[in-house]
Order: sequence, then structure tokens, then C-alpha cells
Amino acid sequence: VRISHAAPPPLYSLSRGTGVRVFVAVPVMAGGKVAGVIYASRTPSNIMKHLYDERRKVMLAGGLMLAMTMAIGSVFSRVITRPIHRLIRQTQAFGAGDAMLPLAHHGTREIAMLAQSFADMAQRLSERSAYITSFTAHVSHVLRALRRYREARECFQEAVERDPEYAEVQVHLSDVEAVLLLAPTA
Repeated sequence: VRISHAAPPPLYSLSRGTGVRVFVAVPVMAGGKVAGVIYASRTPSNIMKHLYDERRKVMLAGGLMLAMTMAIGSVFSRVITRPIHRLIRQTQAFGAGDAMLPLAHHGTREIAMLAQSFADMAQRLSERSAYITSFTAHVSHVLRALRRYREARECFQEAVERDPEYAEVQVHLSDVEAVLLLAPTA
């Protein structure tokens, strides 16, 4: 292949529209010796002219590729994108306080596994939240009881200080003191 550095050929030339010329040389053999050479040169077809001549086929191929792309996009949207968006909406609703319900249609097996993982995690979070709520209620109850014990101790101390004949109160006061020694100060 040789790239021409000459001026572009005139309009009536066969080589118009391309700057490349192809040369081929084939030896002619006679009696095991080269008797001559057949030499030919030609310009390749202009690709734009060829595409214009085949425009119907090119447009059909382009239309088919567009239709295939749309079909693949539709399948992708139905099988992957929609279930993921449903899962996103459901996890956002769970984050807002709603219950996590299983998805009716998962799409692919991987998305079904992901949805199940989210549902399992939501269940564990709900159980932990219920445990923390229950634990907090118990701790709050214990702290209120300790506060009442402290108030009772103060009342007992005041009663003993006012009237020493409340000696039996001193016994109860020592019981309250023992309980308060076990409790942290708040």
C-alpha cells in the first residue's frame, strides 16, 4: 500500500475520493524461472460512496441495533433496576420507622438474597431496639427506686436526729445504706 503525495486526482478519475493506491505484482513462471511480472494498481473504493450506496442496509442495521439496545435496556430495567428501587424505598421506609416487609418480586437471585439480607438485618435491629427499650425501662425503674431509697435514708436520718428513741429506724437505715453502697451515685 502506498499513500500518494500527489495532488488530488481530477473528478473524472477513477481514483477520486481516496489518497491511497494499491499495487500488486505477481511473477509469471515458465520452466521454473521467472519469465515476467504482471503488475496492477488500483485505488480502493471510497468508503463514503460505498456506504451511501448501501444506505438502506446501513439504516436497517442501525435500526436493529437500536431495537436490540432498547430490548436489553427494558429487560435490565425490569429485572434489576425496579427491584433495587423497591428495595431502596423499603429500606428508607424502615429507616423512618415502618416495618420491613419482604419484597413480592425480587428480580434476580442476587437481588432476592440482598432483599432477604436487608429483611434479616431489619429483624435483628428491631429485636435489639426492643431489648434496648426494655433494658432502659428496667434501668429507669431501678434508678427511681434508688432515688426513693436515698430519700427514705434522709427521712430516717432526720427522724433519728430529732428523736433518739427511734432506734429501730437505725436498723432500717443500715439496710438502706447497704443497698445504696451497691448502687452507683447518679
